[in-house]
Amino acid sequence: MNEADLRLSTSDCEFSKILLSAVDDGLLSLGSSSKEAILYQLESSYQISRDTIQANLIVFSKALEEILGVGASFVEKLIIKSLHEKLESDVESDNMNLKQYVKNIRRQLAPKGDQSG
Repeated sequence: MNEADLRLSTSDCEFSKILLSAVDDGLLSLGSSSKEAILYQLESSYQISRDTIQANLIVFSKALEEILGVGASFVEKLIIKSLHEKLESDVESDNMNLKQYVKNIRRQLAPKGDQSG
């Protein structure tokens, strides 16, 4: 199995860990204290824990926008960039929001017989 096959066989559990790591990277760009404050705000005001971000990407994005204003799109782009690098993806990320990018990545990572989105 070559490296590309290995990347494309990423399980849901592995993908979740990679996505959370990318979210951490994006939020850390604001500083450690800011990252922790945002995670606290997500959980207390939006009922999104760090571990449930993947299942709540739309709410996560909206919450980031409410918390950070116009800075939210910058943080999302950093999350996408980190995810793109971690997965060594060839999925284009230009002009995509986080939800769209994750959907396209999941489609790429899906086993060949399961191309449901």
